[in-house]
Amino acid sequence: MEEAMALANKLAAKPRVALALIKQCVDNGMNMDLPSGLTLERNSFVIAYASEDGREGINAFIEKRKPGFKGK
Repeated sequence: MEEAMALANKLAAKPRVALALIKQCVDNGMNMDLPSGLTLERNSFVIAYASEDGREGINAFIEKRKPGFKGK
């Protein structure tokens, strides 16, 4: 239970938009051919990059600080 809570807390600190897109890619990508899977991955990257959390992650990296993700 302790390990499960540690993992849950670690995931909770990650950007929710990106985690949802990753889950979608894994769930749907297994049933696609390679070109379709790559298109799904590319489109998901564009959505994540353009999100508020995406910009926050980039800015936090540049400013050498921990990101403050908001799930947007």
